[in-house]
Amino acid sequence: MRTRPPLRNNCSTAFGQLNIGKQSLVLDLKSPAGVEAVRRLIATADVLVENFRPGVMRRLKLDYASVRDINPKLIFCSISGYGQTGPSAELPAYAPVIHAASGYEMAHLAYQPGRSRPDYCGIYHADVLTGVYAFGAISAALYQRAASGKGQHI
Repeated sequence: MRTRPPLRNNCSTAFGQLNIGKQSLVLDLKSPAGVEAVRRLIATADVLVENFRPGVMRRLKLDYASVRDINPKLIFCSISGYGQTGPSAELPAYAPVIHAASGYEMAHLAYQPGRSRPDYCGIYHADVLTGVYAFGAISAALYQRAASGKGQHI
């Protein structure tokens, strides 16, 4: 996404629009130093959003149960393609997979006259919609935290 046209000063304008004002930090979560850095960030964070498959954060000892004592006010948002539990929870997923599995692409085939297969989707609606739902859930959790003083895992 960082190199996707249109570009301005060798940077994607779409990436810039979505990430302006953010700071990036690259950490190796397989190293003790990387995990410790995350734990230090959690101590002062309002919200943590993760989108690994269920169980990954637990294996890293960075799941909600492992970190809530570091910051009891933390809102911990877990996003995964097929939910945190259930028969498909462990399956990897990203927007094109969800589009295909849900029938989204085939539903839009009717709007692509003359095609027998769906055209390339330039906007990954599943990712956008997931972000919108996460935003709503996080906002509600922050509102509840204002009243209770407690964080939660959503």
